[in-house]
Amino acid sequence: MNDLKYAFEVDFVIIYIYVLLISGLYFVVVRFVQLRKYSWQVIRKSLIRCMGIFVFISLTKYLLKYGFTPLTEANLDGWFFASPLGIATSYLFADTAISHLKKG
Repeated sequence: MNDLKYAFEVDFVIIYIYVLLISGLYFVVVRFVQLRKYSWQVIRKSLIRCMGIFVFISLTKYLLKYGFTPLTEANLDGWFFASPLGIATSYLFADTAISHLKKG
């Protein structure tokens, strides 16, 4: 009977995760549709800026986290680049979302 007590909370969390995934997918699809309106020079400039931000944040994270300890294979896992990549990608999508405001 104790499992029934948490059924609503579990359902709520699952539905919340679904809403987040669907809204995130919608956001990405809308941004890719909007990218068709831009010229290749603007897209290339945004991608170069995104890569620059990714490299800068990755180097900063490396220097702050492993600058005083030696880097080993165990320290550098796949998740090391997850947050810099997420920040750079979100900057890229935010830049395309507000670029129409910069023109006006």
